[in-house]
Amino acid sequence: MEDIILKRYFINIIKNCLEYIGNNVEDISIMFVYISFEVNPYFNVYFSNGIKTVKKNKLNEISKTYIDTSREAQSNLSDICLDELFELRNEKKINNTYNLPVQIKITHSIDTKASSFEISYTDQILDKTNTLNVDLAEKWFAELGGELLPHSLYRMKQLFGDDFLEKK
Repeated sequence: MEDIILKRYFINIIKNCLEYIGNNVEDISIMFVYISFEVNPYFNVYFSNGIKTVKKNKLNEISKTYIDTSREAQSNLSDICLDELFELRNEKKINNTYNLPVQIKITHSIDTKASSFEISYTDQILDKTNTLNVDLAEKWFAELGGELLPHSLYRMKQLFGDDFLEKK
């Protein structure tokens, strides 16, 4: 990744997500972070034990060690990471390098501490009136093998078609 400013903020976000799980590296092997600057800054994170991928509120389904997944803990993580994104946006403005990516997908191996970044500078929202950042995050979660709730699955099919998972 060429942009040092982006990398610094992404590392902070990864650290905050690791703190959220209490640095529980025994049960959780991969962390997936979704960031979007399209419309408004958006953040979400998913975790995997290599078999099952879950959202941050379902971490205890894959962890033998209890993790505080209360609404307050989730909200604190989101607030901290969104603050990082707002700071990133402001720093890029101040440095006149306001070329922010629209969408960032971070895959972080907790075992090896290696991260890969999929960065897009092209608008991802297909229809500005109906598709939201959360829809694109949910779509990625499903592509990662996460199980969508029935209402989310229904919405994904409405937005992206019945075969949206096969359109990778």
